[in-house]
Amino acid sequence: MGLDKIRSEPRPKALRFVRSELAQSVRAERVCRRCKERGKTWAGDPPKCGFPDQKPFVGLNWNCATLNDLRDHAEKVEVYNEDQYAAVLPIPDSGEFIVLTWYKHRGCTEGACVISGSQVRPLTLRDAHRFLSQQRTA
Repeated sequence: MGLDKIRSEPRPKALRFVRSELAQSVRAERVCRRCKERGKTWAGDPPKCGFPDQKPFVGLNWNCATLNDLRDHAEKVEVYNEDQYAAVLPIPDSGEFIVLTWYKHRGCTEGACVISGSQVRPLTLRDAHRFLSQQRTA
């Protein structure tokens, strides 16, 4: 087999998968400010930020510090149904609401969105910070 033939063949699927997994793990290390400041303070699985690369909320998270801070406030107003929890948090002076959902009281926040009138969109770090900064001053 000539060198030109080797270069023109597509990469094996396994190699593409490994490269993709490696790229995702590197990207996942870019976390929100609160996750960076807190680090890992428990035994068990490492944290997975709910806002990797400063993007909107992703459901594949674990003990994200920003989401945990929101859930600390949410526990005051949470509702419960068959081990599922939900809470609505008003973003002050905006007419918008953060809606969070999670299973039991474990480290994963399954859902996080903002409702503004009839519009629903994913929660962003900016939304979370707007709520949390107002809670410190209240």
